[in-house]
Amino acid sequence: MIGDAFEQQIHQVYQCTEGFLAASCEQGTLHLNEDIVYVEKEYIDRGLGKFVPVITDFSRITQPIVRYRLNDILTEQTEACPCGSPFTAIEHIEGRCDDMYYFPSTSSDSSRLVAVFPDFISRCVVYASEHVSAYHAILHAPDRLEIQLDAAEEQQEDIQTAILVHLQALCQRLECRLPQVEFSKYQFTPGVTKLRRVERRFKHADPS
Repeated sequence: MIGDAFEQQIHQVYQCTEGFLAASCEQGTLHLNEDIVYVEKEYIDRGLGKFVPVITDFSRITQPIVRYRLNDILTEQTEACPCGSPFTAIEHIEGRCDDMYYFPSTSSDSSRLVAVFPDFISRCVVYASEHVSAYHAILHAPDRLEIQLDAAEEQQEDIQTAILVHLQALCQRLECRLPQVEFSKYQFTPGVTKLRRVERRFKHADPS
């Protein structure tokens, strides 16, 4: 909508305190700035192309950034970008490692927890309905998931049902058990806390 209003293509920038890490090309694909930052890939799921970037910036003279491990989860694009850039193309920035979900496994080892990427949860909500204005999914414990929704009251029931269907399908695919899901009203005050769509509020060591 913004692009239509200004008749311009909207580009993405991936930047943080540690540096200017990526920008989109004329095709709209996000590419790592590997000409100015060396990026090592710490894979957390090589089959899905998901990794944590470990960056080294050789151009800095005041704040050394050497093999600094970020907390982001990135997904590589499997196909080459039509723009022809040799730099790594990024399909998604999934979220933070700290917000990786863990659901109980449906295997014989009931104590095992299955890792669920934040982006999987986001898709379950976003794909459920186009009428969700905003949301905040909070995993309080492996067996308790709260989803705050901003949507019209008359559409709440249908949206909640659709989200549960998507979550059940996700859990079936990942062979894990869906926690108890409770829906509540969306709450966010701009400027008070950082906006987070998917959040985990209990500590858990990565089982890998």
